[in-house]
Amino acid sequence: VPEVPARDAEACPSRSARHRWNGGMLKCFPKFRGSSKKQIVMFGPEDSGKTTLLYRLKLDWKDIKFAMKNLKKEDDAGYHYEELSTAPLGDYGIWDIPGSDEMVPMWPMFYRYITVSAVLFVVHGSQIKPEKLTDVGRVVGRLLNEDELRTAAFVLIINYDTDEPPMENIKSIEDSLKVKVLKERYPRFTSISMNCADVSETSTQWKQVLAFIAHQVSLSSK
Repeated sequence: VPEVPARDAEACPSRSARHRWNGGMLKCFPKFRGSSKKQIVMFGPEDSGKTTLLYRLKLDWKDIKFAMKNLKKEDDAGYHYEELSTAPLGDYGIWDIPGSDEMVPMWPMFYRYITVSAVLFVVHGSQIKPEKLTDVGRVVGRLLNEDELRTAAFVLIINYDTDEPPMENIKSIEDSLKVKVLKERYPRFTSISMNCADVSETSTQWKQVLAFIAHQVSLSSK
């Protein structure tokens, strides 16, 4: 995962990326200012399960893998946005942001143009290589310290293709990312493991995520 650019750095995405994103994204941001909907941004490496999670929640697609193949087309802008309403958080929108090398420098555009209530950072526990976890940890650390995200809830989602992932794998990833240290340092940070291809709005894991976000939102509003 490439570095999220520092505040004073100029993001330089490819020309194709600028064309796809700037044409639509900057035009739609203003309508979210002043909205009562909580905004959630979803970051993470490519193919970590972000889009799968989003459309399992929104559409509850049964054959999600087949649906994802149809989504991965040349004319797909890459980013996706859907709105949901689930207790205890209420109305909220989720931004699924690509994690490709050309798009990571554009991540700050989201949390500097809209007020973000929570960050979901998704990693694929079955596929991510151990040597990549150091880079992921560095990116997570930078996001946690961004001024615009200092009050946002932060949920690390370890995605697995099975309903019962091996605990030793989860512990290994959590140790590499120093999850225990992050939880102690940032009370607004937590982690959870789930199968993004099998989650739904009524899943226990998703309810836990929303409850954590709702709690952090209530604290930040006091």
